[in-house]
Amino acid sequence: MNITCKLSVCPVFELLERGEVLEVPTDTPLSESKAWTYFRDVIQGIEYLHYQRIIHRDIKPSNLLLGEDGCVQIGDFGVCNEFHGSDASLSNTAGTPAFMAPEALNNSTFSGKGQLVDCCQLHLTRQF
Repeated sequence: MNITCKLSVCPVFELLERGEVLEVPTDTPLSESKAWTYFRDVIQGIEYLHYQRIIHRDIKPSNLLLGEDGCVQIGDFGVCNEFHGSDASLSNTAGTPAFMAPEALNNSTFSGKGQLVDCCQLHLTRQF
């Protein structure tokens, strides 16, 4: 495939036609084993993002997509941030309120660590 782009950065994403993990039709309920496999996929995805110095800031069920290979991938990078050093210091809130850290909701001058924000959202997503 040859793609020509006049911009210096041209993101190309895989089309995940199966859609959101929780919206994929199945004949049986999601097994505990499969749920843990999906959760592991998300943890590995977040670990990779943090290794690449990216904070997602909007981890939630509707941003977890199922690939044809059965692996879960993270989508919607609209509010993500790049950071330098060991972690991001966030000075504002972003993301979906239902999946935000409580301290981010209660404090208009929120100052938090980016990696912890993603981890809190992951925990809330797991409880969903």
